[in-house]
Amino acid sequence: MRSLLPLYQAITTVVVGDGQSTSFWHDIWLGEECLSEQFHLLQSHCKHTDQSVSDIVIGGLRRHLAPRVTTEALGELALVEALLSQVTLTATFDKRYSPFADHDGKLHTRDLYALLKSMSAPAGTTVSKFWSSCAPPRVQFFAWLLVHGQIQCKENLLKRRILMDSTCELCGGQPETTSHLILHCSFAASFWRSLGFDIPDDFEARDIHQLPRPASIAGSHFDTFVLLCCWHLWKRRNGITFRQESMSLRQTLQACKNEARLWSCRLPCGERNIAAHWCSLFSLAM
Repeated sequence: MRSLLPLYQAITTVVVGDGQSTSFWHDIWLGEECLSEQFHLLQSHCKHTDQSVSDIVIGGLRRHLAPRVTTEALGELALVEALLSQVTLTATFDKRYSPFADHDGKLHTRDLYALLKSMSAPAGTTVSKFWSSCAPPRVQFFAWLLVHGQIQCKENLLKRRILMDSTCELCGGQPETTSHLILHCSFAASFWRSLGFDIPDDFEARDIHQLPRPASIAGSHFDTFVLLCCWHLWKRRNGITFRQESMSLRQTLQACKNEARLWSCRLPCGERNIAAHWCSLFSLAM
């Protein structure tokens, strides 16, 4: 069960009450990603990373840092402290939400079992590619949802009668299916073309593990590179849909480049130069 904790934290979000049962660094409670992913440099300067949200909000973050902090980490510290200044704890318990549970907390055991079974699939199978990639657990889970057609796109929400219309908000011309959103919407198509991909019109998101690799992209950790791109297309969509953000192709490629630098620490020590290769690809595409 302990080995499943990172995945559990990656696929759940927390609405903070008293902050006592929520991990400051590893739970997703402030933004769309855990703080250890958003502020990796700062976290690396922490003497311990098992603090609760309550520990940090009440006692402050600086007392948990090593004596010498780099300039880059100090920059991240300023950003975190600005975010924390807007956090107010209450007397209620923290509440955790999971895609495998109803609002009343009842688990969907069949879906959860399918997820756990896929994690133990033999090496070389389709599903094992996601779990063996160097992407963070939350992105690995997103990939699992992607190939099973279960991301919360408008077409899926229409089927569940949560929405009455499935028209893509990004292009306004087609239903927002999983494949349309990630591969064939006008913005997604231009994004992939800028990186040298030639994606057939009938290519489906469920086959993302078979996406043809351009000659300009190294074969090493190609699966992780593809997940990085899909993840940022999804994040861009959510930013536009829920927060009325505006993100150009250049800005999206820059976000991918920034993320590639963060993910470099997840690559094997002898292969971290592959992240520099990815960064150069994103730079050339801008």
